[in-house]
Formats: sequence, structure tokens, C-alpha cells
Amino acid sequence: MQLLIVNNGTSHLPNLQDVLKGHQVSVISVENVKCGMDKQHDAVILSGGSKYEVEENPHLFSNEIRLLKNCRKPLLGICLGLQLIGYAYGCRIRRNKKKRQGDVKIRKLQDDPLFKGLEETMTVFERHRWSIKQNANPQKIITLARSGDGIEAIRIRNRPIWATQFHPEEGQGNDGKTVINNFLELAAQYNRVKS
Repeated sequence: MQLLIVNNGTSHLPNLQDVLKGHQVSVISVENVKCGMDKQHDAVILSGGSKYEVEENPHLFSNEIRLLKNCRKPLLGICLGLQLIGYAYGCRIRRNKKKRQGDVKIRKLQDDPLFKGLEETMTVFERHRWSIKQNANPQKIITLARSGDGIEAIRIRNRPIWATQFHPEEGQGNDGKTVINNFLELAAQYNRVKS
């Protein structure tokens, strides 16, 4: 598959590219995003990033928000990518009391193909300072998983858009790699149906 990664300044880019080996991967920086870029790709991934906070920099992310709101291809937001999707659909992003880093347990609230083969409680790798605490738009956003920090996974209703607060591309022996593989399987199925 042809995958587009929008790099929001993540330090996890090498690991993300590593788990996507076997696919044609294009990487662009957030500053170079243009609406419609998804049309040349089979799926889009919005990376994490700690350089800029979403709510304080809406001008920087305006093209990325347009891309995700108009994207008709499967899309996965990771960490800041989840925050960006939530912000685009009306959620507020809150600073955590302390930075979260390392493996944590999260609880699945709903069955979804993104979590195929995983238990109700999952172990995932987190590294973030910001979280979405409440779903401000349940008409558009389905909350799929939570932790003590807040929302851990979402899906946009009636769209092939998912997002995780955790980093599925990181960690050994946790459930993240299954989430990435499930997303890639969903993207492949979507593209077979649409072709």
C-alpha cells in the first residue's frame, strides 16, 4: 500500500517507518500539508509530536485539519494526531498534571475492528503531556478506549478515521503493534472495496 505520514514533529518517526516496512511510505512535514494529498495514497497517518500544542497553534495545523476533514481514505491519528482530530471535531485538549511515559493499561469501551484480537484491558506505550478528557461531540466521535488520563482511542462515525492517544508504533511486548496491523488491514479492505 501507499501510505502518507504527516510528521507533526514526532521523535518516533523511525519506529513508525520500521513497523510500516513492506509498504511505500511518503513522509511530509506538517508545514507542507495540502488538502487533497490523500488522493494519491491508500491511507494516511498523522504522527504524534511534542513541539507544538494543537490549541495554541491552530494556524500551523489548519491545512492538516482540512485534510483530515475532507479525507476519504483510511486515516490513523497517533498521539498529537488524536488531539488534532478531537480538536477538529470540537473537543478540548487539557494539560496533564505530569508527563506520561511508558507502558500503561487502557480499557476498551467498545468493540471495533481496530482492536480485533485484543482483550478489554490492553497494555500500550504512552508519551504525552496533553489529553482529551471528555468527548464533546458524541454525534461525530465514538470513544473506543480510556485510561486515567482520558480518551485513549476514537473513531469518527461513518468515516474510516481512527486515532489513538498512545503510540502503537512503540514498545515491545505490548498491544500497539496489533493496533497498527489492524489499521493496515482495515485500510487494505477499504481500498479493495473502493477499487
